[in-house]
Amino acid sequence: MLAVDDFWNIDSEEILHPREHAFEVVFDTFFISRHSVTMNGRRGDEHVHSYRIQIRCRSTNLDSTNQMVVGFTHLREIAHEVLSRYNNRLLNELPPFRNLEPTTEVLSGVLFHQLERILASNEIELMGVTLWESPDEGITYEKMV
Repeated sequence: MLAVDDFWNIDSEEILHPREHAFEVVFDTFFISRHSVTMNGRRGDEHVHSYRIQIRCRSTNLDSTNQMVVGFTHLREIAHEVLSRYNNRLLNELPPFRNLEPTTEVLSGVLFHQLERILASNEIELMGVTLWESPDEGITYEKMV
């Protein structure tokens, strides 16, 4: 057990400017889309999903003024910018799915790459996107570390 004085002895510099650690920001939001997928050569029926998406970002930099990686409001705005183009849409009609099957696997990869490009300009590294097509079935597309 740590002595009381040792317990509160924290390396503030390592927290504010990590050398061996990183911060991971996790953010969840929802959108609704429809799709139909072809499996084994047979096109399935068009159906709706209420997708839950979890976005995981990493940074070793904190904003020196606010001591935060990124404000959740800013992250929400970025996610909305991307997801609003999918919300209440038929995925099969969207440009990425002219050549790709709109499966949850492919959609998670497409969303990852779109979010990654936007977040890179904010000096935040996108680590992964998990996309649930139902409460208990989802796919994660993430960077290999």
